[in-house]
Amino acid sequence: MRQHPSRHAICPSCGTEFGYDDFSTTHRALRNEWLRAGAPWFSASTNPPSIFWDGFRQVIEAGLECDVAAPPSKIEIVPIKVSGVVNPSMGLVAS
Repeated sequence: MRQHPSRHAICPSCGTEFGYDDFSTTHRALRNEWLRAGAPWFSASTNPPSIFWDGFRQVIEAGLECDVAAPPSKIEIVPIKVSGVVNPSMGLVAS
């Protein structure tokens, strides 16, 4: 969330309802649970801010603490053959 969460605001990224889900669980524990589940985008009515959005990166860039290691990069380099020449610098593929 761009602003500090208000009571009963629901985070579009993780789905935490502040003032409810965090009543008896810490934000860190909720964040870890979300990250362990793969940090999927929660909101069905709002899109992630970018097609390259990544929940783990969001947590790191926000300076939030967590106890879950980020998975390996989801981008791999695949060589593409063009006119008989293989160019490994082209062909980024998201998995």
